Amino acid sequence: RTEFPPEIHNNTEAQHSAILAEVEHWHSLGRPVLIGTTSVVESEDISSLLRDNDVPHNLLNAVNSEREAQIIRDAGEFGAVTVATNMAGRGTDILLKPDLNQRILRAAKSMVSNQPRSNFSIDCATSAEASLLAHELDTSDKFEISLTGVATVEVKPMCSYLAPENKKSFGLGLCVIGVSLNGSSRIDRQLKGRAGRQGAFGASKLIVSSQDDPIAFSRQANSIRSANATNTRRVPILVQSIQSESDADERWRSALSRDYSSVVETQTLSFYHWRRELLASNVWRQSRSDSVVSWAIEFISSEFDSISETGYETVFDQIQSQLWINIGIDCEWMYGLGKTELSAQLAATVLDAVDDISRQFEYEEFDHLARNAQVETADKLWPQHLNHLQDVALSCAIAGPTHRAAVGEFIEQAHSSFQAFLDDVNREVVPSILALDTAGERRNQTEQPIVIGNEILSVLA
Repeated sequence: RTEFPPEIHNNTEAQHSAILAEVEHWHSLGRPVLIGTTSVVESEDISSLLRDNDVPHNLLNAVNSEREAQIIRDAGEFGAVTVATNMAGRGTDILLKPDLNQRILRAAKSMVSNQPRSNFSIDCATSAEASLLAHELDTSDKFEISLTGVATVEVKPMCSYLAPENKKSFGLGLCVIGVSLNGSSRIDRQLKGRAGRQGAFGASKLIVSSQDDPIAFSRQANSIRSANATNTRRVPILVQSIQSESDADERWRSALSRDYSSVVETQTLSFYHWRRELLASNVWRQSRSDSVVSWAIEFISSEFDSISETGYETVFDQIQSQLWINIGIDCEWMYGLGKTELSAQLAATVLDAVDDISRQFEYEEFDHLARNAQVETADKLWPQHLNHLQDVALSCAIAGPTHRAAVGEFIEQAHSSFQAFLDDVNREVVPSILALDTAGERRNQTEQPIVIGNEILSVLA
């Protein structure tokens, strides 16, 4: 397999022109071409480019994956042009037809024969391909054929040596064209590896735009733009540097993700261990005073945050309305108290209400209901905690100067967040405990015997 030097163009228009010229040339010789793209959108764009220029081709992406097997089978046909995403057809070899190379050689001979008064300088990918082409062209008595350099076939017509020279390229087997530089060099190698399988002839080439990722956001972006040339010695070095940079970033992200996942997994195990212990104990009865006080302080503080804008009376009306509607507590007599005194009085009132509720149930029954309420609250808040950890991880990854510093900061913040989660559970369970009063009333109502009058019984009969 021959790997041609990459071409990096300054904009998408120039890139598309180069892609089109490359495809049209190989298609004119019947050489099958596979164009690898990184996304469905990009594959559709390249397909539109070829369609607008009357280049017949097959498109393989996630949108039309039902034809994948047939398109892969046809991709090795003489003159086939296939546009595919990198993942499409992955793991399946493109089988070349047995007579493919012979047909390409005959097409090249026909190209030369159709211009009998032109000189040709045909650059071949390898010396073996040059020898095969020279042998095919040497069967005609209209040309003088010679091999120059490593793999160049010179064709001069017998009738004239003053004709202008046409420079052409020639190759056998499948030609793979990549139209985007992947962040990972491994993915690009996989694409290139689809040509020249099992010792067959083949070639690959990269034709990209400097406006695309990851070039545009690379530290080498300015160097790429200043090179402003294709097939120069600098371009392959710059491409290798960009992908090395991207590979290093990917390894860093993978390591960061692995370490973050380890922290989250540890917290998840701690959460389920805490949850099992909760179901087997009466933790809330022992800590209900602290939970109620914490809930009252948090509730009053959150409402008082807007007091400077709305005034005390409006804030108190909101507090009174929420307490009455949500948990059935009447706090009208607390009007005029400040934030601290109001929190203390509310906590005392709620504790009295909890004691009243607990007396409506058997001792063990109330503990069972309280545990269930606490578990339900924890299960509701746990996904929110995990989402918060994702935000913390992203923040640490962006702000951390090194991998170790980012992970260390994440571990510290994750530990604090887990403690805050447990505090939130103990605080948020309070309204659920107070709602047990209503549940008890509903339960008593449903357990009363249903009395049906004689008239209704006669109708039912």
